[in-house]
Amino acid sequence: MAAETKTATPTDKVYAFEASQTKQTLPDIRPGDVVRVHQEITEGDKTRVQAFEGTVLKVNHGRGINGTFTVRRVSGGYGVERIFPFQMPSIKKVEVTKRNKVRRAKLYYLRPLQQKAARLVEKKLGREALESMTYDADAIAAAEEAAEKAKQAAKEAEEKKAAEAQAAAEAKKNEAEAPKEATKEEAPKAEASKEAPAKEEPKTDEKSE
Repeated sequence: MAAETKTATPTDKVYAFEASQTKQTLPDIRPGDVVRVHQEITEGDKTRVQAFEGTVLKVNHGRGINGTFTVRRVSGGYGVERIFPFQMPSIKKVEVTKRNKVRRAKLYYLRPLQQKAARLVEKKLGREALESMTYDADAIAAAEEAAEKAKQAAKEAEEKKAAEAQAAAEAKKNEAEAPKEATKEEAPKAEASKEAPAKEEPKTDEKSE
């Protein structure tokens, strides 16, 4: 029996489209993390990067093109919250500066709390672990550019090596064919010398003196 081909369902097409649109891979952000988000802001003709640091209250809809995370901070006694999509192109850098121990997925209970009451228990992480949870778009772009240049240089070196090998093979072939051509040119001359009659030397009469 021939194997039945499985047709793609609309859900599979949606998942495939979402996967193709996923450009940024932000760190594993969890509720309770203290993050610093660097966002590029354009004001008229000028562009600057603004940092927003606070505690992650919740993560919604996964980490795909629909995924978002809410960051809250207290400034001047007022709570300020911002929602950042995971795939927002203007996000240039995300740093996880602290990871806290929480037992809820949505930390809404922090909103009415102030100062010490809003503190969370920190989870001790090493410096390397925190650095590994950092997303830097500029660094990633520079690394990709360097990798592309290295790939191009390797390709050019390989093409140059192949051209040199081909030139050496052609030179060797020409050297091997040169004696054969010389032999072919000398063969007609040798045959012509064999066919030409020998010249008779004039005889001298010894008696006539």
